[in-house]
Amino acid sequence: MSPYQKNRILNFLNPERDITNTGYQAVQGKIAAGSGKFIGRGLFKGPQNQFNFIPEKQTDYIFPVFVEEMGFVGGTILIGLYTIMLYRFVRLSKKTANKFNQMLIIGICAMFLAHIFENIGMTIGLMPITGIPLPFLSYGGTFQLVNLIAMGIVLSISCEKTPLDFM
Repeated sequence: MSPYQKNRILNFLNPERDITNTGYQAVQGKIAAGSGKFIGRGLFKGPQNQFNFIPEKQTDYIFPVFVEEMGFVGGTILIGLYTIMLYRFVRLSKKTANKFNQMLIIGICAMFLAHIFENIGMTIGLMPITGIPLPFLSYGGTFQLVNLIAMGIVLSISCEKTPLDFM
């Protein structure tokens, strides 16, 4: 493994190993998430965010910034909204007309679930830092475009009342 990969694994196993260099981002993310407390500090009032303690806060570490400003309540609501979206995907996949559409929706659901779980997990210290963005919140043109295309595919399948027959 290359040195940065080793550092990621070692920092995951012991986050306080190197808090001034390779473990800095992980520690600052935990501080930001914890400092939000129950109802948060208010929009654009989080010190970890405003004083730029969190590197890459607009991409990989958007969840701790959100929780710092909106608190545990806001984080729970955000996770709840993601859960509702994923539940609707699964429910829609059961109602589709053919197996291909069902598998396509389940694949898109799995893609979103993996991104959500990995991003939130890595920002609060449950998973190693990998650089996976959070759907619909993280800054990034290509990732946002892929999310919107995936949602468009799911919505297109949901509008289909009868199976297509090309013969």
